[in-house]
Amino acid sequence: ERGEVVFLLDSLDQTAGVVRLANFLQSDGVRKCSVLLSARPETRRTKIQAYDQIPWRTVWVDPFDEERIRKFWVDTPLLAKLLGSDDWAPLRQVPVLLQQMKKLAQAGLLENLPNREAVYYRSLEMLVQHGHGGLPDAGQHEIALDDLVKVEEFLSQLAWETIQLEATKGSVDDAQFTGELSGASYSRFAKQHRKELESLDQLNQTTRQTYLDEFRILQDQFACRHFSFCECFAGRHLAAQPADEQ
Repeated sequence: ERGEVVFLLDSLDQTAGVVRLANFLQSDGVRKCSVLLSARPETRRTKIQAYDQIPWRTVWVDPFDEERIRKFWVDTPLLAKLLGSDDWAPLRQVPVLLQQMKKLAQAGLLENLPNREAVYYRSLEMLVQHGHGGLPDAGQHEIALDDLVKVEEFLSQLAWETIQLEATKGSVDDAQFTGELSGASYSRFAKQHRKELESLDQLNQTTRQTYLDEFRILQDQFACRHFSFCECFAGRHLAAQPADEQ
C-alpha cells in the first residue's frame, strides 16, 4: 500500500498469462511499486500486451547482435558457415533457434541439409529421441505418441489449429502472430485429443521445454518456444492435405 515493494520478474518469454500479468501490474497496490521485468528481445513482438498496456518508465531492448552471435558459434564451424549465408541469415537473430541449431551441429545433424525447414524436423527428431529415452526416469513407460511420426503428425495438427485461431482473430501478420492456442478453442481441441496432449506434455517435461513453451498444456494453453516452429509444422499439415482441401 505504501509502494515499498520491488518486484523482480524474470523470463517474460516463458510467461503464458501475459494479459493476467498486465492486469496484475496495473492493479491498485502494485502500481505504486517498482517493477523490473526481463525478457528475450523477440517478446517485444510476441508478448506486446506486457509492453503496450503498462506505463513503463524505461523499455530497453538489447538485440542479439553480431558480436554475441559470433561468440555463440565460435566453437561450431559448421553452424558459422551455414548462418554466414544470406539464405540462413534470418535465423541468426533468434537465440532459441540458434541454440537448437548448435545442439544439432554438435550431434552431427546439420550435415547435408536440403533447406531451412529440415532444421525443425531434425530438431524435433533429436528431442523426441531424448524425450522417449527419459520417460522411464520420469515414471512413464507407455504413451500414445510412441514414435516420431505420431509426434510430427499431432504437432502439425495442433499447429494448424493454432494458425486457424490466429486467422479468425485477424492477427496473422509479422506484428501480431504469436503461435499460441488458448481459451475456448484450445479447450475444444483438448477434449478431443486428451491422450495425445498428455503424451506431448510428458515429452515436453523430459526435454525441459526445449521445443514447446513452459505452458499449462493440460489446462488452457499451447505455445511453441518460437512461432516459426508453429508456422513450419502448420505448413506440414497443409501440405499433407489433398489439393482440393488445400
